[in-house]
Amino acid sequence: MILRRIGVALLGLIGGILAGILVQDLLARLLITAAGDVTVIGLVVLPLLIPVCGVLGAILAVLLAARRSSRACRN
Repeated sequence: MILRRIGVALLGLIGGILAGILVQDLLARLLITAAGDVTVIGLVVLPLLIPVCGVLGAILAVLLAARRSSRACRN
């Protein structure tokens, strides 16, 4: 049971990191000026986006897996 949660968390982490990369690429176009400078918001958001998305992906994956397994036990 513990190994399953660890595996689900790792898959969620990888999925969250990939989603963070995608969102970062989309936001970077909006947060970089025409001169090539990064805005102040971009200096804060862009470096933190990938790790935050990774952690949120892992948490979401574990919660969804726990919810799914609890439903399967009831049936």
